Amino acid sequence: MFQMATMDEKDSQFTSDFNAAVALLEQDEFEKCNEALRNLIADSDLPKYYRIKCYTMLAGGLDDFHEAYAFYVKGESLWRRTKAWYRIFTTPADLGN
Repeated sequence: MFQMATMDEKDSQFTSDFNAAVALLEQDEFEKCNEALRNLIADSDLPKYYRIKCYTMLAGGLDDFHEAYAFYVKGESLWRRTKAWYRIFTTPADLGN
């Protein structure tokens, strides 16, 4: 029987996959890192937090200026939209913490 992954399991997998991409970057495996990041952003379930981080890393790691700038704009736009949405909460108590 097929069982859907829980949010914790998915978050754990995204964290693991992102950390693997960072490890590739640290090993100067730039092409493999970029491929891993592209694979992550291809997943429609990727949370905004990781999507922003992937866009930012791609923006800084691509040789093609125009492609890098496109990722920069995507990351910046998503960050601004996310930040604007969370402005409705004025204190941590508003978040339910």
